[in-house]
Amino acid sequence: QSYELQESMWDAVVYIGADKNQGGMGYAGSAYTVLLLVLNVAVQALFVVIVWGIVSEPQFDANSVEGFRSWRRNIAHSVNEMEELTQKSLASRVCTSDAGLETSQGQAAAYANIQSYLKMTTGLPAGDGF
Repeated sequence: QSYELQESMWDAVVYIGADKNQGGMGYAGSAYTVLLLVLNVAVQALFVVIVWGIVSEPQFDANSVEGFRSWRRNIAHSVNEMEELTQKSLASRVCTSDAGLETSQGQAAAYANIQSYLKMTTGLPAGDGF
């Protein structure tokens, strides 16, 4: 099994320290390649740290879940929050992405994020309800 060298930083490492007379880079070229290799590794490590920081923090913690439950129990199905013309509850309007919502924009945005995530990861719609 053979490997064909590519024009990449990782394959350039093979030539570090090789004598210039034997097809290598020489000392200056080797030093420059080591510098670029260290820079490459540092940038990739920084990228991993940034992505890890973004992904590892849960968007919804126990307090926010309890807040959504309380909203659903106390506000979303309240008769006072029902739209008079269509007779739809606030929960129904949030779950159908009603553009005319005058309150509960935070819940609507969270619901849209959850719907988008579930559709992206499973390919299926999330269904109705929180």
